[in-house]
Amino acid sequence: MPVDRIFSAGSLAKAYLDVGTWYGKHTEDIGARSVCVPFSGFGRLASAMCQDNTSMYVCDYQRLHTAIIRGVFGAREWESNVDKPRFHKGLAVAGKCVRNMDTHSAGFVDWVAKYGTQLDVAAVAMAIPGQTMRGWLSTWTGSFGGLYEKFLKVREDFRPFIHMPGSWCWIEDDFFVNMQRDESVLNQHFDVLAIDPPRLGSGPKGKDAYSLGAWPRLNATLGGDVKIKPWTTSNFFSLLHQLLSGIQSEYILFTWTEGNPSTDEVRSAVWSYGMVQDEQEWESYSKVIYGWRIRRA
Repeated sequence: MPVDRIFSAGSLAKAYLDVGTWYGKHTEDIGARSVCVPFSGFGRLASAMCQDNTSMYVCDYQRLHTAIIRGVFGAREWESNVDKPRFHKGLAVAGKCVRNMDTHSAGFVDWVAKYGTQLDVAAVAMAIPGQTMRGWLSTWTGSFGGLYEKFLKVREDFRPFIHMPGSWCWIEDDFFVNMQRDESVLNQHFDVLAIDPPRLGSGPKGKDAYSLGAWPRLNATLGGDVKIKPWTTSNFFSLLHQLLSGIQSEYILFTWTEGNPSTDEVRSAVWSYGMVQDEQEWESYSKVIYGWRIRRA
């Protein structure tokens, strides 16, 4: 698995490149020909596992996910509608995207969402976080100049990833909802089930960062309308076991960023599904990431 296949457009910390490499090497070692990625996000991990003869079943609620698959991974050519800054009044201008976003930046985001290609939508979405406080999408701290410059860079960064290997079946949905209405995913036996679940906020009422707040607002701004059920401290392990027991696979590749719930609790739950064949640990800033390869019992 060549490292340059891992989707690194925009930016990708070394630890995450190492994590992607780990996923890719294990997929090659297993000889996987069918891979299920329930929470694909930006597609970093999926990109590390795709091969010419691999069927990739990927799911995520974000319109950004669809734009990356359609506009980059599944595209036959690099295609953009943006030849200069253009503006439109939509949800971002109405203040529905990121707090305190300046009018020019918001208008550009709205124009791309309405008139841009899928590649353009992916590029502007990936350019936005870097213009916000600590990249958290909470409060706008950037400028239109910074946003447009980042958009151009990310858009250009996409070129090496057109066209990605494998056949791609992508679903824009809450994976748990899709499980109930798409019998094909329940009846299929995958070689690899690759899971990188969300950690939760601290405290007894901690929730994931993707179902509420900034990410759903960005999703709506880009034209997405899927809502997902939050992961919480009360349902985390119920959802995790629903996923691990509901999707059939020969192997599980699982990564976990230390936090809430505790690593010991998550490890105990995941390891109960088979034999641990590899355990890895990576440090990234103040975070520790764990990787486990499980051969199903």
